[in-house]
Amino acid sequence: MSKTRAIILAAGLGTRMKSSLPKVLHPIGNTTLLGMVVRSLKLAGIKEIIAVVGYRADLVEEMLKGEDISFVKQEKQMGSGDALKSAAIYLEDISGNTIVTCGDAPLITGDTYKRLLNNSVMFPEIACTMLTCDVENPFSYGRIVRDKEGNVTRIVEEKDANDEQKKIKEVNVGTYCFHNVDFKKYLAEIRINEKKQEYYLTDIVEIMNSYSKKVGAVSCVREEFIGVNSRQDLAIVNKLFNNRVLEQFMNNGVTILDPNTIFIDENVVIGEDTVIFPFTIIEAGAKIGKNCKLGPFVRIVKGTVLEAGESVSSSVEL
Repeated sequence: MSKTRAIILAAGLGTRMKSSLPKVLHPIGNTTLLGMVVRSLKLAGIKEIIAVVGYRADLVEEMLKGEDISFVKQEKQMGSGDALKSAAIYLEDISGNTIVTCGDAPLITGDTYKRLLNNSVMFPEIACTMLTCDVENPFSYGRIVRDKEGNVTRIVEEKDANDEQKKIKEVNVGTYCFHNVDFKKYLAEIRINEKKQEYYLTDIVEIMNSYSKKVGAVSCVREEFIGVNSRQDLAIVNKLFNNRVLEQFMNNGVTILDPNTIFIDENVVIGEDTVIFPFTIIEAGAKIGKNCKLGPFVRIVKGTVLEAGESVSSSVEL
């Protein structure tokens, strides 16, 4: 028997968001941060998904009740390692893989999760495959330390890194794919950080190495690496996601004159050769025919239908 599952760590409050709303319920596109992560995991073909919740768990479960996922509660927020230990009931010691990811990292794509999983399947000698990213300025991020064979031996945090390690530009994204066999054993060995009184999932890399288990890595692009910890981060990921949506429409024959001022929901239909002028918003469910002209300064609300060749504008023409 083999089983593939994903566990999303989504218990945090997100104090820097300055909000009573759980961080993972803040919006991106037409869903939430957590909803976007669930969507990407499903696109990777993962059917069993467990979310570890904590702060206002009832609200998170209510908002995600239509997603066909399971929930487990982290009673006290004591770090990423403790959050994962809360889901230990799901960690059966059978063949297969478990992806562990964060609920505040919405831009990791289904294709990237699939690459992570495929690497774990193709190289059974690697007990854990990490997601990493090369960044120009790695300050404040956990550096990836490798041995001469290229295996990951540890993750070194900024405060613990020596001068040579601080030069490393490959950093930890916080997403992993573990072989199910013995995973529960390694997780149980994570010890509390006495200074912070938290359990750090990153410690599992050194634990696995102590058992002579190999840890590998696959890389992602820079924008996938962005996690949401503030309102500024939320604005950035929404902008990047909207850019993805606009690019898809442009690839399908829609002219978008100024992507910086145009928002289009991903659940919109737009015909070829339609031109979208600056400062235009098109909401979910709208259907726009071919050869239309929209904008500038137009909001197309949910459910609007425009036939081919129609024009909508709020500007004054002289």
